[in-house]
Amino acid sequence: MKKILPIIACAIFFMNASARTVWVSSAKEIGAQTWVAGDTLIMKSGIWKSQVIKLNAEGTNAKPVLLIAEGPRAVVLSGESRLEIGGKYAVVSGLWFKDGQAFRRNVIEFKKGTEDCRITNICIDSYNPEDPQLSIRWLSVSGIRNRIDHCSFTNKYHLSPTLVIELDTAVYAPSHRIDHNYFGYRKSILDENGKEMNGQETIRVGVSGTSMHYANVTVEDNYFERCNGEVECISNKSCGNTYRNNVFYEVSAGLVLRQGNNCVVTGNYFHGNHKPNTAGIRVVGENHVIAGNYLENLTGTDYYASLCVMRGRENAALYDYSQVKNLVFKYNTFVNCKQAMNISFHNDKPEYVLPPVKSVVEHNVIFNNDLQNIAVKISRPDLKPDITWNQNFYNEGLLVDFPKKDITVYPSSDFEKIVKKEIKDMKSKIKPTTSNTGVSWLRK
Repeated sequence: MKKILPIIACAIFFMNASARTVWVSSAKEIGAQTWVAGDTLIMKSGIWKSQVIKLNAEGTNAKPVLLIAEGPRAVVLSGESRLEIGGKYAVVSGLWFKDGQAFRRNVIEFKKGTEDCRITNICIDSYNPEDPQLSIRWLSVSGIRNRIDHCSFTNKYHLSPTLVIELDTAVYAPSHRIDHNYFGYRKSILDENGKEMNGQETIRVGVSGTSMHYANVTVEDNYFERCNGEVECISNKSCGNTYRNNVFYEVSAGLVLRQGNNCVVTGNYFHGNHKPNTAGIRVVGENHVIAGNYLENLTGTDYYASLCVMRGRENAALYDYSQVKNLVFKYNTFVNCKQAMNISFHNDKPEYVLPPVKSVVEHNVIFNNDLQNIAVKISRPDLKPDITWNQNFYNEGLLVDFPKKDITVYPSSDFEKIVKKEIKDMKSKIKPTTSNTGVSWLRK
């Protein structure tokens, strides 16, 4: 045993000694080999123009492979530069993609099979092709347990989502995490009729074809500001995802559970500031829980309503609108929203006749200063949605095809005290501040 111990000690020494710190000045140097546990690659300061960086890593949890910029704002990727990450346990930090001409499908890509990799403190700003109708994602995430955090994505002006989670049906619940990022100032591309073109989401989790697949993705503590690409800011198209503690500021688009089941939406803040079509949460599918969200000064109606619960279609295809079942909607607060709740909504197409069923709406608060705001509207009441209403409160506002006996009226003076305290508490919780690249967060 005494002879074995020195051998083990020597092996550990040489393992640690094999970790390298390497200064690199081109994509070719980065892609020349597979980097191993503990390796650190430092990208030299300067403008890296039209560099296709391919990082292949075989790190470990204790010793990831690091690809980092020499300093804050030191490494600028421009032209047709892009980044591909493959392997395990890699961390990429400090890069600034600025004023480039994205031309491939993805600017940053976590390749299929990538595991436990991370990008942090990275900024993509105004990285747009000359033709705004080219479909290019800024970030595409495949693999398992990858993370995107403390990054900034601003001024996207071309088709396709900003960030896409790609699902492989051979991988159950890949469990990626998107947290503490800033998404800002997305402009909408319009068609020849002046309407927003489809496919301009900020985040899309899955696609129709894999919408019954469990992704278990967590999207939390992000700040969305004026992300106005299309009606869906976040488009959920998979199962088992969690959306919590995000802020939506002046966003003319909603958090939409478009396809998939068993998702949780909790603790999010929606601030419309009376901007046009500012939206809240739209619901399709089964077994969702929506709790403890705060929605204020939203102007959207129908698809853009603060809460829009959709009607479904019998035997709906994966891409269509399935029936809402077993929805739990509780402890949410609406303040001065033009249309707080629109239940069993859809357009006038005759095939959408399945109202929400076996659902519960309870312990929600609706406060209005404007008597013309709609507190609750039941679309197509003749279809008789099966919803249990329990302990919901409001002061003023219209009830459209909704019986007043199912909601409790409180005096405005009492409500105002409650709402003012809730606003104060909400504003003290989350505050974003910009950093050199990306976003740092202060949580009080």
